[in-house]
Amino acid sequence: SQFFLTSLNSVGLIGVGNGLRLDSLASANQPPTAGGLYRNNMIVAWASTLNGSNPTLLASFGMRSVTRLNTGIYSFTLYNPMLNLNYLVTPISQSTNACVATSNQSVVSFEVRSTNCDNSGLAVDTTVGVLIIGNQ
Repeated sequence: SQFFLTSLNSVGLIGVGNGLRLDSLASANQPPTAGGLYRNNMIVAWASTLNGSNPTLLASFGMRSVTRLNTGIYSFTLYNPMLNLNYLVTPISQSTNACVATSNQSVVSFEVRSTNCDNSGLAVDTTVGVLIIGNQ
């Protein structure tokens, strides 16, 4: 694979052979070029936990730890802080009867709260996964 620099003008495109392309100046009004990646809107961390009552990181990237604070409340800590609070955390319940949402988001951590999906609102322990998208 041969490294080449296509342009550093308004697009800021860097390519490697026929594979990776990074767009440095993409924005809401100027999305990445077709096939390009924009670093500020990529998955910067993810995690899958095991055992909701005593959670551990089953598999992860960019995640330092997960801690159970109380029934259905888990605190996730990132290895590297986010640039600001303008990032997305997508929690995913691995149980059909648990609904999950995020709260208490900071640049280094966030919480995932899990409740029973039967409208009772009762906190329940569950196995969760998270995707973090934004700029570090």
